[in-house]
Amino acid sequence: MKRIIVSVLFTFSLIGWSLNAADLKIATIDVQDVFKNYYKTAEAEKQLQVTAASNKTQVDGIMTDYNKLREQASALQNELTTDATSSETAKKAKTEKLKDLFGELQKKEQEVKTTVTQLERFMQDQQLRERKRIVEEITKTIETYSKGKYTIVLDKTGINLNGTPTLLYSEGVTDITAEVLKQLNAAKPAAK
Repeated sequence: MKRIIVSVLFTFSLIGWSLNAADLKIATIDVQDVFKNYYKTAEAEKQLQVTAASNKTQVDGIMTDYNKLREQASALQNELTTDATSSETAKKAKTEKLKDLFGELQKKEQEVKTTVTQLERFMQDQQLRERKRIVEEITKTIETYSKGKYTIVLDKTGINLNGTPTLLYSEGVTDITAEVLKQLNAAKPAAK
């Protein structure tokens, strides 16, 4: 373990000696702005909206069935409480049917809860996958654009664990936000 630490410290000291301040070429970028204005972000949001609408239609269909069952149960319960002329056999049959309807209602209610939970999880997973894919594309473009031009590129919108900005101050540093965004959006297909 000590060898590793010594090796790492030695490497950093060599890097420090080989790079002086004049050799460092630093640039900044507003990654949030790039993410927000990248055309693929808008496309992903539209796709998520389509998925959300489809999910809502699916849940609405189940809720329609649930509401029909609830109306049937309510009507049957009203019959039982207001109809004094029915025979005991008829009342017993209606009570059994009401019991069955309540069982179906419970199943349908559970189906609604399960479906909503599954669809919400699916939407979250899809959002995370899309966000990760877009961030990877942005990162790769930043690396490609910066290679050979800059030694370090800092995200000026980055927040550390304390909730404070990672980059507190910069003066006279090149901002490459517009150039990277232009490069990313160059592949945007023509509007239909």
